Amino acid sequence: LGKGYAEGNLIEIAIENSRLLAQEECFFKCTGKFFCRNFQSISAIIERHRLHGLFWPLYHKGRITGLCDTRFFYTSTAFFQEHLAAGYASCNDQQKNIEHICGKILDGLCPRGEATRPLLSGFSGGMGGQVDEISLGERDRNFPCWFQV
Repeated sequence: LGKGYAEGNLIEIAIENSRLLAQEECFFKCTGKFFCRNFQSISAIIERHRLHGLFWPLYHKGRITGLCDTRFFYTSTAFFQEHLAAGYASCNDQQKNIEHICGKILDGLCPRGEATRPLLSGFSGGMGGQVDEISLGERDRNFPCWFQV
């Protein structure tokens, strides 16, 4: 069924079995071989605005898409279990990928805003190619997002 389906199962297993996650209301999800170079800036926004979720659209081939960038996001455990888990479970990469499904879920449930864009570095799945997202200048500080309060 694809990476989205498997990823959703892994997140659910972590929520159900992690003593660390059991102590927290919200969590960050970051795809395996990636790290967020500006994590402190994003964490500060979440704290300052008391957010329970922050998601960004996928930036692909020079444009912002309506798809959700599922490589890195912040969400409440409750929101994941109530809404996103079903999206992950329904994922079938041959038909609709998780980025498309999550984008639709977020469009229906979360307001839009602007926030600092995560700058991700690491290695992609599949072919394992190196990814170092370049800065978009001022747009990095005012990038579209979905948020939860």
